[in-house]
Amino acid sequence: VTPQTAAAAGNFDISMQNGVCAPYGEPRVSYWDPAGLASDIDADTFRQYRKAELKHGRICMLGVLGLVAQHTWRFKPFFDQNTDNFQQSPSGIGAAAAGTPSAA
Repeated sequence: VTPQTAAAAGNFDISMQNGVCAPYGEPRVSYWDPAGLASDIDADTFRQYRKAELKHGRICMLGVLGLVAQHTWRFKPFFDQNTDNFQQSPSGIGAAAAGTPSAA
């Protein structure tokens, strides 16, 4: 995308926003937009996209943190609180299999 195309959309110049840097863009010259979402965009829509990008990135980071936490730490076996033998506490699909000890 060139500045001429950006100028057609109004005074808002996406190539001058934070985050436009080499190798995917150069301020006042070009920016990287393979999906074409910024072809006819105004400042409000750009800020809405930027907020959504930050929100989704944060949610993904929390999801990865949860994945690592589930893999790394385990609670005491729910069916026998007097032991620290975590081998008795199944994980993954084995926790839902028939014959798995339950708290009931």
